[in-house]
Amino acid sequence: MAPKIPVTDEDATALVANLKTLDQPAKPRAATSDTALAKKIELGRTLFSGKAACTSCHTGLQFTSEDKFDGKVEDKKDRDPNYNPPTLRGLASRRRFLHTGKARSLDAVLTKHHRPEDLVGESLSDDERDALVEYLKSL
Repeated sequence: MAPKIPVTDEDATALVANLKTLDQPAKPRAATSDTALAKKIELGRTLFSGKAACTSCHTGLQFTSEDKFDGKVEDKKDRDPNYNPPTLRGLASRRRFLHTGKARSLDAVLTKHHRPEDLVGESLSDDERDALVEYLKSL
């Protein structure tokens, strides 16, 4: 095992500067040819900023925030009072979700680990949750 080397402020600044140079993941192709899917994505967009209240933490073009929050997670040992929500861009290409990586699907995020009703949103029906997942995958 490699020895632990402390990270300096200079190291952190250099890392942040490097991360800012990276391109975002490519946005998935718009679902314009599939009318049913396009309608589902539009419903998901409405739920995202409405009933599910995702925009309480995930805002702006990057769907994130400069603010820090008390990380509302299922397992208290994973709580972080200085949690900064990650961007939601590129979710369709991820295999694991949440800051711990313990959710293996967006459906698991919304039904087990990060349910809207446990945060600031309202409970979603199965159809609403499916629409929200499709919207998230379109980001």
